[in-house]
Amino acid sequence: VGQQLGAALVGTLLLWLVSPWRPALVFRLASLRRLFGFSSKLLAAQFLGSVFDNIYLVVIGRFFSPVALGHYHRANSLPTLLMGTVNDTVASVMFPAYATIQHDRVLMRRAVQRSLKMLCFVVTPLLVGLCATAEPVVRILLTDKWLPCVPYLRIISLVCIWTPFHIINLQVLMALGRSDLFLGIEVAKMLVDAVVIAVAYRFGMTALVASQMLTAVVSLVLNSHFNKRLIGYSTLQQLADTAPVMFLGAFMGAVVWGIGELGFSNQYARLLLQMAAGVAVYLGGGFLMKLDSLAETIALVRHYLLPRLRRTGR
Repeated sequence: VGQQLGAALVGTLLLWLVSPWRPALVFRLASLRRLFGFSSKLLAAQFLGSVFDNIYLVVIGRFFSPVALGHYHRANSLPTLLMGTVNDTVASVMFPAYATIQHDRVLMRRAVQRSLKMLCFVVTPLLVGLCATAEPVVRILLTDKWLPCVPYLRIISLVCIWTPFHIINLQVLMALGRSDLFLGIEVAKMLVDAVVIAVAYRFGMTALVASQMLTAVVSLVLNSHFNKRLIGYSTLQQLADTAPVMFLGAFMGAVVWGIGELGFSNQYARLLLQMAAGVAVYLGGGFLMKLDSLAETIALVRHYLLPRLRRTGR
């Protein structure tokens, strides 16, 4: 708690140092009326999303043991930390970028297609790799007493593979000002989650965790449904565009998994070899398949990241 409060305080002080804007006691009812229709629905949607992001913790704590809850919470923390960082970063960039081209639906579809393919290209190997290396990762970071969380970590990592689709599609709705659709989708997902959880928990802890894959797929269909009508980019087209990356990620995961099963006594050597093999297979496969998302990612790194690193070095 102290760390979170301290981080918020330091962050606020730093913002005040770098920004000349200061809050003032000024209130305009006209501005409230203009923004309330959009922001109120978005607030409600975000609230529902936050509630159901944590509903599994409540259900597990109610119907299973505290030990099971601890294992699930620890397994859930690693992939959600990764995807939470990705979500915050992408949302802060995609929303204003999409909003500037919201009146050109053809251009917007191209931008969404490009960003979805690039985001999947970056995120997929991280999550597949985390799934394949779950055991050495837990042994090294958390020690052997947390090994029971390994199966849950693998499942949740695979569930999170669909997160780029959720992020991109929902950012499109926000950029187009359709917070009403955003709210409607969250309500529909809430109902689906409730039904799935009510059925799955009866079959045990693993079944409950695995049921998140079903809700993730349903959420993908719901999130992308309206974008077929709004920008002409359907669910099937999105899946077809990202299929090569998914195939490459699955192949990389199989290789990394196989290396981990060779029988290592040293977990550090096991993890390092798995990581090196995963990077080699994924990048090598991307070059052989001539993935445009790989070329665009390299161009992005060269254009933005390398100049900043050079300036930092100087």
